[in-house]
Amino acid sequence: MIADSSHSDGGCYATCETGYMSRLPKRLVRSLFSASADLGAAGTERRRPKGRSCRIEALEPRLFLAGDIALVRHFDLWDGGIIRSTDASGITYHPPSGHLLIADSEIDQTGYFVGNNVFEVSLAGDTVYAEYATGNSEPTGITYSEFDGFYYVTNDDLRTISRYGLALNSALATASTKDADSVLRDPEGIASDSAGNLYVVNGRSGATGIWVAAFDANLQFLYKFSVSDRMADAEGIAYDRASRHLYLVSQSEMAVFEYTLEGMFVDEYDIRGFSPAPRSPQGLCFAPTSDPDDGPGAMALYIADGGVDDQPDGRVYEAVITSRAALSVDFLELHGLDLLAGDLLYNITTVRSATLTLETSSIDAQLTLLDADFRPLQVSAPFDGRQRIDWPAEVGEVFNLRVGGVAANVDLHAANLVRRQQRTVAVYGTADDDHFVFDASARRFSINGLGYEFSPVETAAYSFDGLGGRDRVQFAGSDGPDAATLYPTSATLSGAGYSLSFTGVESTAYDGAGGFDSVSLYGSQGADTYTAWPGKGEMAGDGVSITVAAELIYARGGGGTDRATVYDSPADDLYEFFPVWARVTGPGYFHHLLGFVNMFGEAALGKNGVDRVIFRGSPAADWVKSTTLTTRMLTLGAWRHATGFDTITAYGRGEKGSPDRFVVEDTPGEDTLKLRPLETHLIAPAYGVSAFGFGTVQATRANPDSNDHVALEDSAGDDVLMADPAVATLYGAGYSNTVTGFPSVAAYSSGDGFDQAFFSDSAGPADTRNRNDTFTANSLSAELKGPGYLLRARLFDEVHAQAGLGHDVAWLYGTWNGSDLLDADAAGVALSGPGPNGGVFANYARAFDEIHTSAVTGEDTAVLRDAVVDVVTYGQPDNLSAKTIGQVLWLKHFERIELRKSGASEKTEIHDVDRVFAYWQ
Repeated sequence: MIADSSHSDGGCYATCETGYMSRLPKRLVRSLFSASADLGAAGTERRRPKGRSCRIEALEPRLFLAGDIALVRHFDLWDGGIIRSTDASGITYHPPSGHLLIADSEIDQTGYFVGNNVFEVSLAGDTVYAEYATGNSEPTGITYSEFDGFYYVTNDDLRTISRYGLALNSALATASTKDADSVLRDPEGIASDSAGNLYVVNGRSGATGIWVAAFDANLQFLYKFSVSDRMADAEGIAYDRASRHLYLVSQSEMAVFEYTLEGMFVDEYDIRGFSPAPRSPQGLCFAPTSDPDDGPGAMALYIADGGVDDQPDGRVYEAVITSRAALSVDFLELHGLDLLAGDLLYNITTVRSATLTLETSSIDAQLTLLDADFRPLQVSAPFDGRQRIDWPAEVGEVFNLRVGGVAANVDLHAANLVRRQQRTVAVYGTADDDHFVFDASARRFSINGLGYEFSPVETAAYSFDGLGGRDRVQFAGSDGPDAATLYPTSATLSGAGYSLSFTGVESTAYDGAGGFDSVSLYGSQGADTYTAWPGKGEMAGDGVSITVAAELIYARGGGGTDRATVYDSPADDLYEFFPVWARVTGPGYFHHLLGFVNMFGEAALGKNGVDRVIFRGSPAADWVKSTTLTTRMLTLGAWRHATGFDTITAYGRGEKGSPDRFVVEDTPGEDTLKLRPLETHLIAPAYGVSAFGFGTVQATRANPDSNDHVALEDSAGDDVLMADPAVATLYGAGYSNTVTGFPSVAAYSSGDGFDQAFFSDSAGPADTRNRNDTFTANSLSAELKGPGYLLRARLFDEVHAQAGLGHDVAWLYGTWNGSDLLDADAAGVALSGPGPNGGVFANYARAFDEIHTSAVTGEDTAVLRDAVVDVVTYGQPDNLSAKTIGQVLWLKHFERIELRKSGASEKTEIHDVDRVFAYWQ
């Protein structure tokens, strides 16, 4: 396993927890928690800003959040007490009796001495059980060894250690400390451990220094270590079974110092704040607290204070040391450590069975990992300008970490987040925000900036659990094809020789990198927004975001009102919208969308290649509208949008009972609109629109400044054209095409079926414009035109023109190769004859002020009912007033003209008159 050099660019996370306070009296819980809070304020800077930072600025070389000492009570000796000791120098606990024994090294130099210099008392100092005449002129320190049941007493004048039985009346064995080692000239306090080893603190004696010496139960010297760098005159010593540490008291510093059995400094506890103030602290021992309500595991540190020499003013202090607040590490960052002031020592407890990773930000910061008993395990190695340790740890395992070196402003990272089992690596997040980065090509990943790398032989499967907080995952694929399925907070990924899964992640960034990669991403149950570009996509919603980069991207809505937008590439792209899904293809990429209520295609018209969009409808009734740059379809309650495309095509699929509707608008340029049954084409200067299968088409001229043209084509059956200056509709079986606002509309009949056209020069009752219109018709075509409009119909069987306000004129022409019939009365004129396709044509003009008719072949007949004709001149009378004329009719080239009266059977015929004028009053 190799450390990675990558570092987090985001926030960080630190766990600062108070460890379990073992040996803590109940009555001190509240005060000690307060004391811990004060220590955190004075000795460290503890804060939790936005993100995951816990900045800790060490101000002195001591254990981070070290334990503290608190006074519980004290009891006086002779002066105010019942214990006849003047200068208490040593103290020990006798577990079988539950009593304390106090040694007095100076009482024999006072007038109070009666031969007894060891006193057995209760834990509270309110009962004296025995006084012992040891025969030892100066019992300086005393300890009871549970290993062998003997007492051991030091004498700093004789420089000896003596073994005593329970009677404490004479020494059973004696050893010289000076003979064991020449520097041990001042044996003061003594303590024993459960293995029978004895620990003697050597006080100030010339230039030999302050030492702690270890002896076995046979009083044989084992080793020694110096404590001169921290205290000037050590007096007492105690052994703590819980921590297996030694505690020394020094009068010069008025403090208790904690060391490991190997001589490593752990902590310092200031006792100057005790009240009453200590004067000559000399002896130490651990024993149960004096409060009978405390449990058996509640331990106290008893400190014997001799007071002023040869005066009966001694006392014993009962204090507790709070257990150290260990750093419960899953992930931790400490910032701004100053190692120039001395080494820093940290107590660490792991939260899971996983690798414990420790890393500094400086190559000049040395890390040493030790076990719970301060035995060295590993020293950090240089790595990429830093120092690093990786150590396999079990859940709840306790370590100590020493940080030393010659650097200031050092950052320390600790993580217990990576566990490898066989070929599987599990990575865990924390309760806060985490950042996980995975590089599949290198089999490398980092968690919160700490990097790891495994060879394909070591591992093939990876997992990450973000746990709490808002977590991020960044993924880079391999050089080959990679595949991924991404859900709102979880995912599975795979490639050649590896797999990765993760869960509990709020933000995912996936990059397939090399190879032809495929990814599926899913939205949440809420409203999601998906945005995509060629080869890229981003899903966001419900506080979750997913970004992907791959050649094949499948995006899925999650069930809410989801929205998807896909942007085009610089090349030619094809967008296809279906009722419930869509796909986008282009050079080197593919998008597939499913389950989005709203889907948008965004292209740059006239740029980025020639882009096409296709809308495909459902069997239900669909609605499509195409405006200047945007086309949208409503199908099955969902919207599809396309903007800026060069070619737009829509396909309807509606059944007879639910026809589809297509709405189209012109562009600002000159457009041509072609409509036939179930087919529409808009040819614009910038782009084109086509629609197929839509039973209803509505085209609107939204840009009146351009010169647009419309062509309507009929079906093979019977069709009807309804047209006026504003609106024209051609409809037949299964279709209806309507155009609104176009100035030029031409309708074309195929000649099949019976087709009718109805023209009106008025747009309806609200149209009160007084304008002059002209209707022109023959057997092939007919047109009605006026100011600003032109309506045409070609090959229709019947064309009806209706005039309104203004002076309107109609021109009706017969055929060249058949007999035509003109039928006219005051209501209107109809000219019919053989049609060009073998049928019959008929053109009708109603309410026109002037009607000009013209026959061609000479075998045509005109029938005029109730018309006025000057049978002498056949011309227009000179005295005819235009105000009295209702309708004027000119007839040309008719072979026979019949004049008929309503209600009468007779008729008048006019033959071979080339030009006849008729009118109705």
